[in-house]
Amino acid sequence: MRWGERNHDLNGQDKDTITSLPFNVFTSWGRIKQEGRYDLVIIDPPTYQRNSFSAERDYGTVLKKMRSLCSDEATIIAALNSPFLDEQFLLDKFERHVPKAKFVELMAAAPEFLDRFPERALKIFRFEFI
Repeated sequence: MRWGERNHDLNGQDKDTITSLPFNVFTSWGRIKQEGRYDLVIIDPPTYQRNSFSAERDYGTVLKKMRSLCSDEATIIAALNSPFLDEQFLLDKFERHVPKAKFVELMAAAPEFLDRFPERALKIFRFEFI
């Protein structure tokens, strides 16, 4: 969370317009929805966290909640940091669970996240409700 706050400072963003929620989406859904509908949602789960999250098993469950979480013209930034799951994995998940969110671009990762094998590297997607 502190890293994100530092990024907001470096980018000159007004902290009063930003809400960061350090919640587990599976156990705190009610609290997350209370804040209202969001214009920007960033999804950056671990690829695998024992007894908590598996990208293969749970990414779709998170995406199913986006329609009730996002404003009508929201942007979703979705990260996938698995060497075993390719770009098509997340594109297919969005098509199935959030069909109204359209793929806009595959965003470039910071140089420190580059990999000799791009298909195994961090993948960052931008989707928008149109």
